[in-house]
Amino acid sequence: MFKRRRTDREEKLARFWQHEAYQLEETKQELERLYLQLEDVVDERLVDSIIYEIKSQEAKYDYHYQNIRMLEERTEVVG
Repeated sequence: MFKRRRTDREEKLARFWQHEAYQLEETKQELERLYLQLEDVVDERLVDSIIYEIKSQEAKYDYHYQNIRMLEERTEVVG
């Protein structure tokens, strides 16, 4: 009959989860682009630069992935 409204906390968690999922997908796409770019590069200096960018994006990916895992664990405990 009546649909339960989300609490402010649930709403904030939902927005945070959406943000993290979006950031994770964006980072994944950037990593895919960098790996393709790495295949085409011949200059060693550029190879080093792209590898540096890849490591940076991998760290960003791990950060957002861990945030999503944390939210999922909280949801399982609460729900």
